Amino acid sequence: MTNKPIRKFAEDVGWTLSSSIIVIVVGMLLNIIVGNFFRAQGLGLYSMTLTILLITSIIASFGIHSAITKYTAQYKGDIDKTNRFVTTGFVLTFLSGICFAGIIFILSPLLANVFKMPELKECIRVIALTFVFFIVNKSLIGFLNGLREMKKYAIIESLRYIFILIFTIIFYNAFHTIQSIIFAFPIAELLLFFILLIVCRRHFRFDFTGFRKTAIKLVRFGTPMLFSGMIGQLNSKIDLLLIGYFLMDRDVGIYTAAIMFARGLMIFPSAVQRVTNPTITEFYYNRSFQKIEDLVNTVMKYSFIILSVVAILLSFFFKDIIAIIYPGKIEFINAVLPCQILLFSMIFYGTTGSVGSAVSSSIGRPDIALKLSSITLIINFAFNCILIPKYGIVGAAIATGISLILSFCMIIFLQKRLLKIRLHSQTFIKLILLVLFVYLLLNLGVSLIPHFILLFIGLAILVVGLLCFKTINTEDISLLRGIIHK
Repeated sequence: MTNKPIRKFAEDVGWTLSSSIIVIVVGMLLNIIVGNFFRAQGLGLYSMTLTILLITSIIASFGIHSAITKYTAQYKGDIDKTNRFVTTGFVLTFLSGICFAGIIFILSPLLANVFKMPELKECIRVIALTFVFFIVNKSLIGFLNGLREMKKYAIIESLRYIFILIFTIIFYNAFHTIQSIIFAFPIAELLLFFILLIVCRRHFRFDFTGFRKTAIKLVRFGTPMLFSGMIGQLNSKIDLLLIGYFLMDRDVGIYTAAIMFARGLMIFPSAVQRVTNPTITEFYYNRSFQKIEDLVNTVMKYSFIILSVVAILLSFFFKDIIAIIYPGKIEFINAVLPCQILLFSMIFYGTTGSVGSAVSSSIGRPDIALKLSSITLIINFAFNCILIPKYGIVGAAIATGISLILSFCMIIFLQKRLLKIRLHSQTFIKLILLVLFVYLLLNLGVSLIPHFILLFIGLAILVVGLLCFKTINTEDISLLRGIIHK
């Protein structure tokens, strides 16, 4: 491989990582701003509205944006075919967006009744205005992704959230209502639509030749992606939906404050898996199973260590963080325990997340990821239904944590079964016990020992334990360096 493709790949990863960080940071800022403007009740209403938008938009898109990405990359040199796929996808998503906007608008009273949130009706009617442009924009962004125009892709994804943040502040200062700030979403998507038209029109022209045949092809490819995306989105939102169903909008808001930090922990593993996925695929087809085993063990070990340190620090200081970002909003203190539970489970989920979907995609079996997500969703749903009515948002955190840790166990099992990987189990058991001890010490022993002395003791125990277990060595570092510069 020449220097140019390597440099291009590195730049693409850099742009997508930067975009991911901006999206997560702005998303946190929005939650903090809304929580301060409207307290926990308003944040709960806001989160539920966006959850309904995200889940229903996946259905409305029919996976067409993923199909456009696939066929654009496949026929990158064939301008005529690319034009037909993008044109057909544009028309299909535009029509679907109009239909679903009407459906969601009509169903808004029913959804408000289901979640026992009367104000949700007006919020959903506002967010319904977003559908057409949101879905069309997804298809155009998918087109840029297929062309590997990752700089443009990343900038536009970042602009979406920056626009939403700006208009949220403007509309709040003008109208001071939760419904008014939700108008930030349709306005932002409309602006993004015009920007995308200008950017994408440089790469294609409208061509309606063979529309029906192309439409069938897009829908056939997109439908499996629809189910996969739907299950994935439900997995990440089922706790919020069930809190909204069983409890109150105030509880949804408090839980949102907890989970936004826990999910922020996934920035690192998401970035790492962009490198490990293609590497594992290459090793698999070259029958280099020992290299896969070395890579997976090393990446997972260091991911576990890094995520553990970040999670320990976040959980230890979370009560102080809440006091800073939500001054005077004492109800948000109830987010501390759920966040600590979620952070601990995210250590495990992020550890396997650092090798991504390699366990299925690298061997040409995307169905495995779908089945795994389906099983996780069933487990997640069942435990949330059992625990939320009894323990509230703490029960939701426990249920979600159980599903994440069980997902970790299932991926480990599949790695061993399908990729013939022997996990360094003794090392991981020692690490898990060490992290669990430090985690419990720092989160349960605060009242017994002064705050910062306790932190120093906990981190000292962690460092000494890592050194005693000899978890960090030069061979691992050399392997990772070789993969990064490959």
